[in-house]
Amino acid sequence: MEENSSGDSDLKQQYFNAIFAHIPTICSVCKVYAQDFVCLGYDFPEQCNNENCKPFGIQFP
Repeated sequence: MEENSSGDSDLKQQYFNAIFAHIPTICSVCKVYAQDFVCLGYDFPEQCNNENCKPFGIQFP
């Protein structure tokens, strides 16, 4: 087996949690990946909705 050298998993989880907790950031991420979500059949994260994102100029179909 090889060691996973992609970084500290606890630190990565903290970054992940911070991104999902900050609505403007997660809305921006969802905007960038919106086509992937739709074309590949993935669900949008629950935070990515028009109610949350519209104040930042981001809307979803």
